[in-house]
Amino acid sequence: MRVDVKEIAAGLVKADELLPLIKGARLAGAGHAMAASMAMCLKDYPRAVKELKEQYGYGIYNRSNLEKVLFQLARLNEMELKNYEEAAKYFELLKKEVPTSAKAYYAGLRAAELRKGQIKTRLSLTPQELEKMEMKELKDLDKTSEPVAPAKP
Repeated sequence: MRVDVKEIAAGLVKADELLPLIKGARLAGAGHAMAASMAMCLKDYPRAVKELKEQYGYGIYNRSNLEKVLFQLARLNEMELKNYEEAAKYFELLKKEVPTSAKAYYAGLRAAELRKGQIKTRLSLTPQELEKMEMKELKDLDKTSEPVAPAKP
């Protein structure tokens, strides 16, 4: 099934009308999850981050969903918004709040790299990017990184 961009954009407009009506209700977190999904489909990453933060703020009691939301917040901030301090914050929250999750170990390692200003490392690459790289490129990547000013702890 193909994504109908116009339909999703219209859905996001409807979400804008609905969300103020349910503000503070338990259902509001689900509404923000829905809006975040639509924003992701539209590649509106700042909006997706805003909605995911709202969803997180309402409390997520399912550990799997909590892991997913925190990981999305971390990766969107890192990969799309280039907000490395926020990315590190959400990776650290993931490690702290869902320590037994499959992504907790990675989150701790990546947060530490970002705090040191190590932006481009093996951990920053997607599986597809890693697969395309030659062994020499990977070894070179291990020797160097693209440092920026370290994020404040």
